Amino acid sequence: MKSILPRALALAAIVVAGHAGAAITLFSHDGFHGKRVTLVQPAPDFRDFNFNDRASSILVEGEPWEVCQDVGFRNRCAILVPGEYPNLAAVGLGDTLSSARPAHREPPPPPPQPVAPPPSSGDIVFYEHPGFHGRGLGTSSEIDNFQQFGFNDRASSVVVFEHRWEVCEHADFGGRCMILRPGRYPDLRSTGLNDMISSVRRVHHEDNFEDSRYAPQPLPAYDWRRRPQEYVEAVPIESVHVVYAAPQQQCWVEQSAAPANARTGGAIVGGLIGGILGHQIGDNGNRTATTAGGTIAGAVIGSQIARGAEQPQQVTRCTSVPAQAPDHYDISYWYHGVRHHVQTTQAPGPTILVNGDGEPRI
Repeated sequence: MKSILPRALALAAIVVAGHAGAAITLFSHDGFHGKRVTLVQPAPDFRDFNFNDRASSILVEGEPWEVCQDVGFRNRCAILVPGEYPNLAAVGLGDTLSSARPAHREPPPPPPQPVAPPPSSGDIVFYEHPGFHGRGLGTSSEIDNFQQFGFNDRASSVVVFEHRWEVCEHADFGGRCMILRPGRYPDLRSTGLNDMISSVRRVHHEDNFEDSRYAPQPLPAYDWRRRPQEYVEAVPIESVHVVYAAPQQQCWVEQSAAPANARTGGAIVGGLIGGILGHQIGDNGNRTATTAGGTIAGAVIGSQIARGAEQPQQVTRCTSVPAQAPDHYDISYWYHGVRHHVQTTQAPGPTILVNGDGEPRI
């Protein structure tokens, strides 16, 4: 008698007469008819309340439940979301269930942390593409991890307006570091840190470093930043000239077969090359003599080449490829009767902001 009482109390906690906030109600017949049992806690064995292999329809309320064909939540199991299931036979579960429990629900993933938009101005400004193109990240204070701005390993060019700055390839100023002086660095490949910078901090005025710690000497930088309380106004742009970079040279290697008269052919080609070089190098006063000398030298070179021309040769050929994108924009505008020029890496609009002296501001 004493052993039966605790078991009965446990069953009472599992099986209740009414519906709870998160519950599953089992019915012995289709359409929610017949004997019913409502569960609010895990029930590992339906034999405890004489309902093994008897459930034919189910109501699920509040939360999903897991129902299984064997006791102990084994064999085939299914997750039933809140709703009505008037015929379990239709889903292959009719009169086969032996255990049930609230379905384990993974906590919802934390919402993604918003990435702060990178500031675009400061004493040092990084750009994601060479030539100061693309998205920018500016700062006047240290940044120990560019990841917080979505700019880690993205910087390909940089402008330093004021002070010296230490840039490092890892967060928290780890890895290889380099000192940048005021000026423009249009391509960080020259520093070996292209797309590798993860942190930056200002160098104290009294700090001294060996020359090897400094990046190559930068180009001068014009400080176009707007000063506090500075008067500016928009003036019309008179003209814009798009300037493209110098054509790039692309080269490849070809296999060339030796001609039958390789020795003679080598001398002729060498003479032509020498003649062209001589003509280009010669000045107005002695161009003919230089051309002739170049032809003779070219013939000698060609003759030497021809000695080994019986075997196939690998020939390097090159061609010039025009630049696809503008390098910069040359802008002119008038202000108080004076014509001004400025070059920018971004395409301008119809006007440009200038201060009281006509200097451009952004």
